[in-house]
Amino acid sequence: MTLHPVVRYAGVTRKEAPVTNTPPQTHVEIRVRGHVIPDQWTNWFGGLAIENHSDGTAQLSGQVADQSELHGILDRIRDLGLALVSVRATEPGDACASGVFEGTQVRR
Repeated sequence: MTLHPVVRYAGVTRKEAPVTNTPPQTHVEIRVRGHVIPDQWTNWFGGLAIENHSDGTAQLSGQVADQSELHGILDRIRDLGLALVSVRATEPGDACASGVFEGTQVRR
């Protein structure tokens, strides 16, 4: 673990929070309306696993490094014109969802 250097702002000194070399990853489950062909789209969705369900939805699941990567995946979903049904994020090793956002629809 490393520490940021001491920073001075207008005569005020403060120390930054510790920085770890590997940021914690978050497991996400994204559900969209429609089916997605896994062989063609897995790499485009950052290596997320794709599972099509009988109810006409597809679930993309796997690890994302940070919010930026998640937003990039959501942008790709929007670009394909897929309707976003839900996004679920869990902390590493956490069996319960830390956040669920349902009924949101990505608009073009």
